Amino acid sequence: MLSSPGEQKRSAASESGGTKQSLVDSGCEPHPPHLYDHSDLATPRAFTDEDLVRNYDRDGFIVIEDAFSKCIREIHDALDRLCTGNNSDFGADVCEVASRPEPPDFTTGDRIPWVQYEAGTPVDVVRPLQPQLTPKIRKLMGFSDYEPAIRAIVKDARLVHLVSRLLDCPAEELHLFQDMSLLKPPRGGREKPWHQDKAFFNIGAERQVVGCWIAVNEATLENACLRMQRGGHLLGPLHHFADRDYQICDTNSPCRDDVVAVPLRPGGLVLFDGMTPHGTPTNSSDKCRKALQFHWVRRGVEMIKPDEPNGRTSVFGGDANGASC
Repeated sequence: MLSSPGEQKRSAASESGGTKQSLVDSGCEPHPPHLYDHSDLATPRAFTDEDLVRNYDRDGFIVIEDAFSKCIREIHDALDRLCTGNNSDFGADVCEVASRPEPPDFTTGDRIPWVQYEAGTPVDVVRPLQPQLTPKIRKLMGFSDYEPAIRAIVKDARLVHLVSRLLDCPAEELHLFQDMSLLKPPRGGREKPWHQDKAFFNIGAERQVVGCWIAVNEATLENACLRMQRGGHLLGPLHHFADRDYQICDTNSPCRDDVVAVPLRPGGLVLFDGMTPHGTPTNSSDKCRKALQFHWVRRGVEMIKPDEPNGRTSVFGGDANGASC
């Protein structure tokens, strides 16, 4: 059954943080041209550097170049199988989720297999993953257990050791809260406005979250590599509003002097605090930008309702706090 983009549209911004993910994105208006201007490029490090934790605590992120460059071909091929439906187990599970009456919600750490396409893509809800639609995919979720090459990244000893240090907990207490692939199609793959990731998770605002963004192909200034606000994690929770997305208001976005761009070669990664403001502009190049993204928390972190006193909409929601954008 072919579902029209209009029927599938569900405003990302209107769903209390964009956490219900429809098969087809609702799209958004163009962003202001200078919103992602930067004053600096990130300095790459190595897993063996002694000052990684100190730099992370100071800046809110660290960059490790060529972390997975030796296995990037396997990662790329695994991602291709997932996107085209050639991983039959993943494809079948996405079909099952698509048959449910409501789109999945990713606030609670349920790693549900899912796909989302760029706005305007005609998708068959009975068979969402089709090879001819692959260039229009903007997001995959809940896939890491389906492909050994990607599962190996999640369990990589160097990465696990570093994330456990950043979360200040034993490695065996790490919990993979979310896995995503962020694909920004060429010539218009849409912006992800400035935001803090913890504004999207149903955990207490005081709980730590570590994000990891891995370049599957080259991430450049032109195809919308990450922009990070250096030291922005120290600002605490910032108000988010339903605008082009669930986002920090443009008028409160970081000034150019605080913005660091993070171009990466394939296999490079950035680890960042769940409170660090970051975003990506529209992909204006003729090359797709492909990335994996993971979030870890400490095992046993309790889920709380968004509107509880320490819940995400109570803490991050601009409207809930009487603010305006």
